[in-house]
Amino acid sequence: MFAGQQFYYGNGFYGGWGHYMSIKQLIKSIVKNSVLGPYVATLYAQCYPYIAKVKSFMRSHKVQYVLIRFMVRLKQFSLAHYIYQTIKKFPVIDKKALEAFYIKLLFDNGFWQQVEIAMAETDYKILKLVSVREWCTQNNVPIQIMGKIEDISILNPPTFSGEGYHAGEDTPIIIQSFEPYVAELSDVLIASKSSVIVTKDGFALNDVAAYQPYSSYVSLEYDKTIRARNGDALLNFNNYPTTIIEEGIFMSGLASEYFGHWVPEFLIKLKAYEHHPDFLKLPLIVDRKMPQSHFDYLQSIVKNRLIYLEEGINFECKRLLVAPTATFYPVELTPSHPIPQAEIGALSPEGLAWLREKVLAAYPCDENSITSCNQKIYLSRRNMSWRKVTNEAEIAAFVTAHGYQVVDIETLSFQDQIKLFRNAESIIAPNGSSLLNLIFASQTTKLIVLSQSEIHNWGGYYGPFHTLGYDMVFLLGDKADVKHADYTIPLFRLEQALNMMKT
Repeated sequence: MFAGQQFYYGNGFYGGWGHYMSIKQLIKSIVKNSVLGPYVATLYAQCYPYIAKVKSFMRSHKVQYVLIRFMVRLKQFSLAHYIYQTIKKFPVIDKKALEAFYIKLLFDNGFWQQVEIAMAETDYKILKLVSVREWCTQNNVPIQIMGKIEDISILNPPTFSGEGYHAGEDTPIIIQSFEPYVAELSDVLIASKSSVIVTKDGFALNDVAAYQPYSSYVSLEYDKTIRARNGDALLNFNNYPTTIIEEGIFMSGLASEYFGHWVPEFLIKLKAYEHHPDFLKLPLIVDRKMPQSHFDYLQSIVKNRLIYLEEGINFECKRLLVAPTATFYPVELTPSHPIPQAEIGALSPEGLAWLREKVLAAYPCDENSITSCNQKIYLSRRNMSWRKVTNEAEIAAFVTAHGYQVVDIETLSFQDQIKLFRNAESIIAPNGSSLLNLIFASQTTKLIVLSQSEIHNWGGYYGPFHTLGYDMVFLLGDKADVKHADYTIPLFRLEQALNMMKT
């Protein structure tokens, strides 16, 4: 309708809009002051029922945004762009927020030609998501295979609940790990707290997000450089300053500051990296913003020089070594996804055994211990943000009376965490990432894991640890619909579980 239409602003049009005008007033202003007036008047008459439906939206959003959304949904792109460009000139408008809203609106609806127009002279780009291996194959970049695919046993653990003791499963579900490899990429961009590698030919490389058949369910909402996803298209916004790095090994990425991702997603990659002939000569690229214990863990395994990727910075890497995670280990999935729990976030028994061997070699048994060898410990989650035991104080008092030491493990150095687990005879702990340290304990250590009534994907934790010779029981509390919800553990049930553990 508006192809080739020349736009101009009539007298008074620029200053005539109030900051929060009604849609009706706004359209009247356009009708009066713009050459597009007749078209807008017609659209308004035809679409008044739609406008009536958005009144609730109008109450909490700037009306200008509503009008742009309205025009885009009607596919009146020239008019939407005209309104967008006009609004951007208002001194009271947050131009960056408006820009983000408009470009994302077009992107989410798949209006690719219009997105390209809107992105002109901005820091937005559309990237195509592919796996590292796919991109390397397409570009004749060699990949070095660094090991075999691992069969991983997924087992739901023994449980103790209001229905009594359940021995768990005897027959595991077998899933396969990713094939370990190392790829050498040239002239690629990485950003702090992002696991997406950007190539010069417009591709976004990420094995987990591109993993089939579950790619469409992987959310990248926590990656600040990815503003939206539409199929295999990513809306990339990156205005970080860039530093050129000659060479390095990719060990930075999304959620690296969280222990539950640092160990299975990042550290286990070193098992593949160490087989590369240049491994010992190359620096590791790591996010600066991580707990000191993460760096201590890393440097107990390898002695490579570290290059710190500061928050809000890009590295343009002339040569970057890249390895995959051991398994499909997404940071976030879309709501109501259909992925089987057994396929999500399983641990690698071979990777865990490798970490155990490396770390215990770095901290021999004859070092001074902070605990006695028959230590009974309760690992508190009272300082955590989610998945907390709501009656924590009651539980802590009870276990203390039974000889357990209450420990806030996040306050300990990495070396002291190792000693704590190495000398533990019995552990009670809410489910959480601290239990990854079980690899430093004896296989005879008794473990009670406090949990919601739903096991979720904890079979991917229990199965691999069972493979390594560890055992445990999950003490189930009340029902929680989501994995990270808080929950309550009935005290009498904990007492029953403790009595059972003694027999």
